[in-house]
Amino acid sequence: MPREWMFSLKLLLMICLAGQAIAQETEPRVDAVAPEGAAEVVLNEVNINAYPDVRLFVTVQSEGEPVTGLSAEDFRVREDEVDQSPLTVDPQLPPLSVVLATDASGSMADAMEETKAAATAFLATLAPQDRTLVLSFARELSELTDMTEDRETVTGAIEGLTARGDTALYDALARSVELVGAEDGRKAIVLLSDGVDDDGAGNPLSEATADTVLEEAASVNVPIFVVGLGGDLDTEGLTRIAGETGGRFLTAGEASELDTVYESIGTQLSGQYSVSYTSSLPADGTTRRVDIATEGQQASKSYAPETGQAAASASGVECAPPALFTSYIPDYAEVLELEREGLIDGNVRYAQVNAMGDDILASAAEAEMSSDCVSDIYTAVMEAREAETMESGITDQMIRRISAARAEACVASAQTPEDFLPCFEETGPLATNDYYWAEAQKALAEPFAVALSEQYERRAALAFMRDAASDGIPIAAQIQTLVMTEIMAQ
Repeated sequence: MPREWMFSLKLLLMICLAGQAIAQETEPRVDAVAPEGAAEVVLNEVNINAYPDVRLFVTVQSEGEPVTGLSAEDFRVREDEVDQSPLTVDPQLPPLSVVLATDASGSMADAMEETKAAATAFLATLAPQDRTLVLSFARELSELTDMTEDRETVTGAIEGLTARGDTALYDALARSVELVGAEDGRKAIVLLSDGVDDDGAGNPLSEATADTVLEEAASVNVPIFVVGLGGDLDTEGLTRIAGETGGRFLTAGEASELDTVYESIGTQLSGQYSVSYTSSLPADGTTRRVDIATEGQQASKSYAPETGQAAASASGVECAPPALFTSYIPDYAEVLELEREGLIDGNVRYAQVNAMGDDILASAAEAEMSSDCVSDIYTAVMEAREAETMESGITDQMIRRISAARAEACVASAQTPEDFLPCFEETGPLATNDYYWAEAQKALAEPFAVALSEQYERRAALAFMRDAASDGIPIAAQIQTLVMTEIMAQ
């Protein structure tokens, strides 16, 4: 081979290798882009409420339609390149909490009727147990409802929307994140706007920015679905917010297209997969990247558990009592069986059962219990009581002691009517037994009524309790009567 040919081949080879090296050094790490016709995977949310147990909510679609029938074997999950297993695909999605934020600035006037119709139709895509909070924004933000399952209340708020004023777009997003961040479980934000953040003179109106919204959304890990109407949009900022939070930025050229866009969002949310696993990485406060792959495609999102969060949950120290209670159920059955066989007498059985009860009650007295922990205890106790798998004297003492301690703590710390609601919520598992349910709430009745009367005039105070009960806050009928009577006496 002539030397000049050899030189040319070497030069060509060097150029190729150099090009590959540059590509390897500069190519950013991004999620795979699905080729046309392939499935599309979006990791909407990483829920770590029960860390180290992690729950991923992921959308898998093909040509705009949900891909159904996938099982745990169809998914692969990695955290910082470490495979996580076993995986569980939960057959039922937990309830969704969604903030429905709607631009009500003056420029929305011509599109408002179609906007209302599309938002109302979106509600039909939600499950009955899903909850919605309606937020409107113009120059000011208005929370038109609480987070509620009551479709009539939400529909009424939507129907009452009127267009007027400027556009505090990013403040609306920031407030939406704050509102949904207070909710447990699955969540989402759906925001509609037809313009940019503007004070009417071409300047930003909001104190919040795209960066601050993304920072807050990352801490909550909530997907933000943004619907852009028309062509005068902050496309760059809204695309970034939707993409980085696990949501979507969707556009409608005309108001008549909004119903299709909202329906698409509803389809994505209702068609999510819930993939669960227990993280194998330590909770050291650092951010880790979660990759989930299925159908030949991958999506990613990041989260950062607080330092020590894993140890507290994994060890069970935070909520040891229900686990200890459940662990004694087989022992109790064995003691009863020994007595039936005549191998021990009633005195020995009595002593054994009392020892179990003392151990369980001591565990409950020493534990620093959250509302979820208390609910877990009540659930375990009521299941055992109804199935007669534990001595009734033990279940009775558990309910009485825990409810008394919780009521005392609640009354000492609650300052507003809203502060009492979690105290009522944690008694929900007792609702299968009217007596214990009312007993657990009795100490809350008078302080709750006083808080209501201090914050509201009489009619509004009564309406607050009525609405709380209708929104699913488990307030026993007897307690509602006591609260009403106390309010009327104020």
